[in-house]
Amino acid sequence: MFDVKQAMRELVEKEGSDLHLKVDSAPLFRVNGELVGAEGGELLTAGDTEGALKQLLDDDHKLDEFAREHEVDFSFEISGVARYRINAFQQLDDRRARAARRRHRTGRRGARNRAAHGYDRLR
Repeated sequence: MFDVKQAMRELVEKEGSDLHLKVDSAPLFRVNGELVGAEGGELLTAGDTEGALKQLLDDDHKLDEFAREHEVDFSFEISGVARYRINAFQQLDDRRARAARRRHRTGRRGARNRAAHGYDRLR
């Protein structure tokens, strides 16, 4: 079974900004603007991506929203590691995709990380 929390920890270790999970694809990390595959990453199944959502989201209202709208946004925190913004969506071809974006911490280190990843620029 795919361990999404371990993948989220790996995202932080790689100093990445995003984790992309999609059926029939290995997990992808966005590091310095480039998508990088997980070393030895196996292709994810629909069960893997559904399981990832259920590992991270325990709010029945949000799960109902996903069932109705085929998309949901929420946050998740791994204490002492990072806080994440998560967008889960189901594509029309029934492939389930998940994306997690790491929220940068506040303070000097957080500002330095935001600048390094271009998040301090106005868009």
